[in-house]
Amino acid sequence: MPFDASEYGRHIPADVYDLAFAHLSPEAAVDRLAALADGGPVCEFGIGTGRLALPLRDRGLTVAGIDGSAEMAARLRAKPGGERIEVSIGDFTRTRVPGQFALVLLAFNTIFALPDQDAQVACFRNAAAHLRPGGRFVVEAWVPDPGAFRGGTALRPVHVAQDAVLLEAARLHPAEQRMTTTKIRLGNDGVRLLPANHRYAWPAELDLMARLAGMSREHRWVDWSGGPFGRQPGARVRVPVPGAGVSAPARRRPVADRAVAAPEPSALAAGPVRPDPPAVRAPQRGVRADRLSVEYVLPLRWSDDAGLAELTGYLRSIAALVDVTVVDGSPPEVFARHAAAWRGALRHVAPDPAVRGVNGKVRGVLTGVAMARHEHVVIADDDVRYDESGLRALHRLLDTADLVRPQNYFDPLPWHAWWDSGRTLLNRALGADYPGTLAVRRSTFRAMGGYDPDVLFENLELIRTVRAYGGTEATPAGLYVRRLPPTAAHFRGQRVRQAYDDLAQPVRLLTSLAVLPAVLAALAARRPGALLVAGAATVALAERGRRRAGGAAVFPPTTALAAPLWLLERGTCAWLALARRVLRGGVRYADRRVRRAAHFEHTLRRRLAGR
Repeated sequence: MPFDASEYGRHIPADVYDLAFAHLSPEAAVDRLAALADGGPVCEFGIGTGRLALPLRDRGLTVAGIDGSAEMAARLRAKPGGERIEVSIGDFTRTRVPGQFALVLLAFNTIFALPDQDAQVACFRNAAAHLRPGGRFVVEAWVPDPGAFRGGTALRPVHVAQDAVLLEAARLHPAEQRMTTTKIRLGNDGVRLLPANHRYAWPAELDLMARLAGMSREHRWVDWSGGPFGRQPGARVRVPVPGAGVSAPARRRPVADRAVAAPEPSALAAGPVRPDPPAVRAPQRGVRADRLSVEYVLPLRWSDDAGLAELTGYLRSIAALVDVTVVDGSPPEVFARHAAAWRGALRHVAPDPAVRGVNGKVRGVLTGVAMARHEHVVIADDDVRYDESGLRALHRLLDTADLVRPQNYFDPLPWHAWWDSGRTLLNRALGADYPGTLAVRRSTFRAMGGYDPDVLFENLELIRTVRAYGGTEATPAGLYVRRLPPTAAHFRGQRVRQAYDDLAQPVRLLTSLAVLPAVLAALAARRPGALLVAGAATVALAERGRRRAGGAAVFPPTTALAAPLWLLERGTCAWLALARRVLRGGVRYADRRVRRAAHFEHTLRRRLAGR
């Protein structure tokens, strides 16, 4: 059975895992790695419990990592200084950590934990994608020694102490280049096992993997001190590999007896260098013992800080219950104020510059979900205000659904929020509303490749992408989440833009376009009674939505009266939105014009099938 890295930390106590490597001092490795990083940021694939990451961090380096086991990452965070290291949970053959790194590290044979050659090549390519120009990928691996096996099996002591003995039993499968091992700890507390599978590779094969990833070998050493590599059995391979974007003539020079080469001409083009995150995860005060395994992702772009104090209070309150990541695309001076306000309470990062697209919110979501530490992820606008019961309900629903759409309501309720509540009630009566927050399973989100950042109606795009992928959707009409109202000026400025969303929903668009001609026809025919009947029917439909699933508790009775006014507004703005599509090619978003509201589900299904 293939070994599942996500199960690794669940069955291996921390003392067994750490004892397995206790006989190996990290000092020489850390000295060499710190020199190779030269002060730049480091990303470790398979970061585990921090055997190398923690001392590298102690050297003053910025360290991030990827690991398949949430339990191992939790053990890392529980160690002194571990809370300052950002860990993404996922498969390091494809999981991306935002930013670019001077050094990517894959230590202690972890390359061989990948199940086959394709996965190992994908790992090299993912490492190359993380490197900044001039960066290096360091691989530590043993050299296979089939002669150490008798009848395809071997047993050796790893660590011997008065209170515990650690042994390693192994079986070799040479035709598959595979070895299965189990470390066995015998101690006063009984027998404990640490199983692992290895798909080993020869040094020349590692060189070829580097070439396939657009890199080539720079050094190969026998140990961390930099001794020359030979063919001695059990020798360890160090393969620092320069990253993409370095010119070959500048790097090609002889260095003692080590082979030195430069990136191949086919090297991957490096993206713009991203500065180190201005704030890292710091110890959180008031963290609750019953906190949820949930990541709360808030994409943000503010031009001023008028609501900073209120938002900070909210984020600090939920950070005691869930992990919070704010992906902040604000201007530098605003970003700096946010960093100061939120330091020690949450993770605050800039959007990944490698993520392209016109919709800044989607870029923030793509960055945040990629960095998420948990399978269950809540995505919310900056005006959404969850309470504990709402977060716990989402957490439960994500056990069985890939996407959850809760129901927003405005509180307080100024005139423009009352007006927009008419739209909400009509949506509830006819199906489900489109809230400013969704919850997703990270594995599903990543497997389907995220969603398109070049659309206007991003929530509909995400919902349709999950459906097209074959995911399950939950629309609990009675899961109410408070939302702060916008300013009246912002509300007025969004009327045509929100009507443009109907271009992705043909039935709604045709209905909206029919409203204004019908009203004008009734007025021309002097039939005000028809308008009164239509208005009353709209109010009745909205009232049905208000009472659905206990909605009367959050929607005041007068909100149903807003439905005819909102429908008339939408009927007018739909024509203006259509005109902007035809005459101007779309509506403005930030400093660009967006043509597409959202893709149709059948288009997304074809796109996903072609991946």
